[in-house]
Amino acid sequence: MKLLHLLIRTVYYLSIAGALGLIVTAAAVRDLGGDRLKLLLTLIGCFSAAAVARITLWASPGAPAWMTRGGLMAILPPFVAFLANVWTSATEQPTLWRAWWMSMVLSVSWTHLLAIRRGMRAGADRLGRATLLATALAGFLLFCLGFSPRLPAKPGLAFFIFYALAAAVSAIGCWALWYRYRRQPGPRPPLSRGIRNSLLAASHAALFAAGIYLGAGPVPPDPAQALPFALQGLTADQLDRQIRADLERLKAAVAGLQDLNRRAGILRDELAKRRKAEGREFYRPEEDDRIRAHFLTYLSYRSSLLRLVATYAGYQTVADPGTRTRCFILGYGAGVAAYDAALTLVTMYGVDPIGQKKLNEAESRWGIPAGMYDQIYYGAAKEENLQQIQEGGAYYLQMCDTWKTEQIFPAGDFLWLDERIRTSLAYVRSHEVSRTRAWVSRLVDRVTQDVRKPVYSAQSILSTWIGDTKVIQEQPLISLGQIRELRRKLKPGDILLERRNWYLSNAFLPGFWPHGALYVGDAEDIRKLEIADRPEVRRRFPDFCKMAADGNPHTVIESVSDGVIFNSLEESMHADYVAVLRPRLLDPRAIAEAVATAFSHQGKPYDFEFDFFTSDKLVCTELVYRSYEGALQFDLERVMGRDTLPADQIVRKFIRERARPGAQLEFVLFLDGRPGEKRADYGDVETFCVTPDRPSAFNK
Repeated sequence: MKLLHLLIRTVYYLSIAGALGLIVTAAAVRDLGGDRLKLLLTLIGCFSAAAVARITLWASPGAPAWMTRGGLMAILPPFVAFLANVWTSATEQPTLWRAWWMSMVLSVSWTHLLAIRRGMRAGADRLGRATLLATALAGFLLFCLGFSPRLPAKPGLAFFIFYALAAAVSAIGCWALWYRYRRQPGPRPPLSRGIRNSLLAASHAALFAAGIYLGAGPVPPDPAQALPFALQGLTADQLDRQIRADLERLKAAVAGLQDLNRRAGILRDELAKRRKAEGREFYRPEEDDRIRAHFLTYLSYRSSLLRLVATYAGYQTVADPGTRTRCFILGYGAGVAAYDAALTLVTMYGVDPIGQKKLNEAESRWGIPAGMYDQIYYGAAKEENLQQIQEGGAYYLQMCDTWKTEQIFPAGDFLWLDERIRTSLAYVRSHEVSRTRAWVSRLVDRVTQDVRKPVYSAQSILSTWIGDTKVIQEQPLISLGQIRELRRKLKPGDILLERRNWYLSNAFLPGFWPHGALYVGDAEDIRKLEIADRPEVRRRFPDFCKMAADGNPHTVIESVSDGVIFNSLEESMHADYVAVLRPRLLDPRAIAEAVATAFSHQGKPYDFEFDFFTSDKLVCTELVYRSYEGALQFDLERVMGRDTLPADQIVRKFIRERARPGAQLEFVLFLDGRPGEKRADYGDVETFCVTPDRPSAFNK
């Protein structure tokens, strides 16, 4: 046994030393790929296996010999499977991953049970037995994931509930056993050196991981990658023509940015004043579009400037001294203009968190990725970027009189470049971004996102389960024959309101009507609206023209738990209550625009947070709200701290306005379910108008 202890300790310390030496070597050569990475993973595997073995040996006194031997032998299979995954092409085989997972869970659980057993009192110990049972159950549930037909496994809600309960009881029990152990009177056997070293190594590993998390993380990509060969191979005449053309591009970009900054400032103040006057903390859809139009224009100018920076970053490869200087001035002028523009944007929205949130939002319709404002902000705060601007500016100011005398550029062009460079430099020096504040902001954002991801995932799983759970299995009251009959009464752009009885979600959603959708017609209707060639429709039109899963044509766009999808009328309306409202004052062009906008949202995920501020994820009524943008005025309602649009609010809007000449919605039809008679009948407008006051839970 002493020899075994010695062997395990040797592997333990050698793997630590080897891993540290390999990391230092990789840092020196700036390469941790290929065999180095495989060797590092191997050493980590050796360290982990040795650590588990040491804990097993520490927990072995008093345990039957077969338990200790079994615990030690259980370490070998996951270690072998791990090495096979690291060093062979077997990683493509799910069987090997399955074997590694199941054997690893078995080994760790076995060791955990041994450690708990050592901390138990002799005789009857309810706390110890409960902790053992909970730990065994948690391990068994994780072990069973290995039987999943698809890897990585995606367990259902029941798994998460049982595992969370078992893990919680196990964690609380382990803490209570340890607390009781430390509080018991009399001399206590000290922790062995092996356990102390294991705990010390674990704490250092935790600190190391925290340091990596705090100091590294996703670094914003450098948008201006140098193109060292962009100027090589060009003749003197070609280079001269390119410099003159690029100077005009620089002038156009700077002039465009100046005008854009003026208009963006006016827009920001206008929208802030409007939000304050109306007491809201969100942008309306048409305001979203105005902000994004400005932001997209800025990104276009920014891209143009960064291309110039990347092109002329290789100015030193130019042989002629005069031409080389012109390349430097042009590239630096573009760089300082881009930095100036970034600082202007950051300064403009630095005190407007709502505006920052909107600019950070992804929007596929506009081709804007998520986090663009933060990327620009962190780039402006990056020390290397500011240092390059300052050093380039110092060199330019030192040499500008000489270059002016040498007539590097024609007098008018040089005067313009000199004025722009000096103005931008002055702005940069007076509006420096706090790097500490940017680092803290970035850290907070990362922590918030990392915390929200599992929370949102759990929320989406729970919401999907609730939305798909039907308490009592009954056929929908509206028949497929009725749906096919009423289709003749529908027109593209009609708003569908739907309710299904006995679904668990009805108890959690406000109001009688839980779902809204948009009828857009079939492929021929889309062609008649003359939007089939619109970019947002054209790329989705082939999928729309396919038959739905039930074999019927796509005619509806709606947001369900799977996201914004095309659906058939038969599938969407196969419910217990259905109503249809129609925009009454909009001309065909406005309807066509709404349908095209609805197409542009297809493919977006469902918003389980019901947040109408963002448009990268949509809830069902938000699809209707954003499709009609400013054409129809919907009043959002504050529900659980968020501005949202319950489907009942659409009905109440119709009720409020129905007697007015300017009413925006008109009644088309209402199919009223009759649960006692197992059918649905057409109801009149008066019956429809009282539906928001009906009980909302299940079918009562």
